[in-house]
Amino acid sequence: MSSPYLTIVTPVYNAAATLRRTLDALMKQKADFEHLVCDGGSTDATVDIVREYEGKYPVRLLKGDKLGVYVNVADAFREARGQVFGWINGDDFYLPWTLPTVARIFTAYPDRSWITGIPSWFCEGEELGESVGFAPIYFQSLVARGWYRRNRLGCLQQESQFWRRDLYERAGGDQVLRAYRYAADYHLWRKFAEHAPLQTVSAVLACFTVRPGQFSAVNSEAYNRECGCAPGDLDLATLGKIFGRLASVAFRHRPIRPRTLSSRNHPMD
Repeated sequence: MSSPYLTIVTPVYNAAATLRRTLDALMKQKADFEHLVCDGGSTDATVDIVREYEGKYPVRLLKGDKLGVYVNVADAFREARGQVFGWINGDDFYLPWTLPTVARIFTAYPDRSWITGIPSWFCEGEELGESVGFAPIYFQSLVARGWYRRNRLGCLQQESQFWRRDLYERAGGDQVLRAYRYAADYHLWRKFAEHAPLQTVSAVLACFTVRPGQFSAVNSEAYNRECGCAPGDLDLATLGKIFGRLASVAFRHRPIRPRTLSSRNHPMD
């Protein structure tokens, strides 16, 4: 079976300070993919930086609008040619093995529609990388019910996720992304979970950059409102029952281990 063609989307707006790291990481990927960078009207050097990389690897600059990041993501996916989609922002980055690992997993597991890696962060200024140290289990019913958010079971890391085109289409991904301004990713994962489970890969696939002034931090209150959160919205009794349920069924779930796939010198070996 041939490896799937991947489409990676990056929405940007005045991302010149961090974008090179994102592009450099994608330029090093040894996989069959395209990278669509959708600019929302940057006034700094963002566009010039992207054009520097054209011809060095399959990156293409798209002209977006100023309606918001999710509209530009949706517009870029409409241009996608891949069978597998991913989305990474202009201040986050992949690891050298990310896209080859993703391609191999979707080839080896044709029944899997949606995967994620071990959550990982990069602290800007401190030059410090962190990860949770294990492959979390994400339960389909709880994702669909919206339990994976900040004040409950924690957010699902957007840049670590990859999914098949047909899942995006079945879930109405285009419409979901256009319906929200701050928390469209949260609602997209909920829609995905109505159709397929999220499978964890036992590898770090991407790093989220923690830095001052980023979109998620500046708009955290608006994000919470779009998620349906209220201050102190945490039902401890229900949460206790859920953790009990998680413990009772966790043994049924196993992460995909990249090292079990047939390849030599895999970076995670």
